[in-house]
Amino acid sequence: MPKVDLLERRLPIEAPPAIVFEFFTDPAKLVSWIGVEASLEPRPGGVFEFVMYDGKTCRGRYVEVERPRRLVFTWGWTDGTFGLTPGSSVVEVNLDADGDGTLLHMIHRGLVSEPSVEAHGLGWDIHFARLVDVARGVAVDPGGSRCPGDPLP
Repeated sequence: MPKVDLLERRLPIEAPPAIVFEFFTDPAKLVSWIGVEASLEPRPGGVFEFVMYDGKTCRGRYVEVERPRRLVFTWGWTDGTFGLTPGSSVVEVNLDADGDGTLLHMIHRGLVSEPSVEAHGLGWDIHFARLVDVARGVAVDPGGSRCPGDPLP
């Protein structure tokens, strides 16, 4: 069986690409759907970093920033969770207009093990559900950066 080192997601979002794009480049908007604190410099080479509720930090760099249609950034965890050190994997996000909304297509490459693929798949699914809600103006639980099974703070 071939090794799976990437995951892919496609989802419709009820907001235009320019709005959805901001949820990946504006720190306040990013933490409305993932993490509790963010430092973002949305330009090639700029910092892409956010902190989860439990203090785990995801750190990478923007590689491509093509407003409002495409983002590529590196991704990894400062504690090396799942063997992913900062910047060791790559997330590609394409935002295509779909009527009044957006079709988001995300590919996360460089996930080094099946447990990493499974955990990141669960995390992306949970947080993309939050993104779908906040992009259409629905408030979400501020503690929602937790994943099922995570201990309460």
